[in-house]
Amino acid sequence: ACLGRARYALPCREASAQAYCGMPASEQSSSMSLSVPREWTLSPSETRAILENSNGTSTLLLDVRSCAQHDIVKLRGSVHIPLSKLPERTEELPKDRDIIVYCRRGIDSATAVKLLRENGFDRARHLHGGLTAWSTVLDPSLPTY
Repeated sequence: ACLGRARYALPCREASAQAYCGMPASEQSSSMSLSVPREWTLSPSETRAILENSNGTSTLLLDVRSCAQHDIVKLRGSVHIPLSKLPERTEELPKDRDIIVYCRRGIDSATAVKLLRENGFDRARHLHGGLTAWSTVLDPSLPTY
């Protein structure tokens, strides 16, 4: 089980960007993005406000990163379904609740939102910039990789 002090973040184990990605975090590009309609996108601050107001009951937080990435850090209360498995596991998700999808930088979550929207999940949105943006804007103690 993962334990942590941060309100939403749960660091599971330490990992360096160098070890995980083969390059220091400072050299990794965060400028890549996948274009989705603005109404499908949430900023870190908007995401936090929604999570605080929902008390975990009306909003599902969906992590679509790989298992290895999920082991490094995750947001409290999130459901983990890797993007590669999402097409075959959409039936596990509720269509009658808000879904906020996140990943490392917002690219895979944008892809996931497109897939979910195409399959009738009209309340799905994604965290723009992913955990990297969450860490930068809201919680610098969150491990980045």
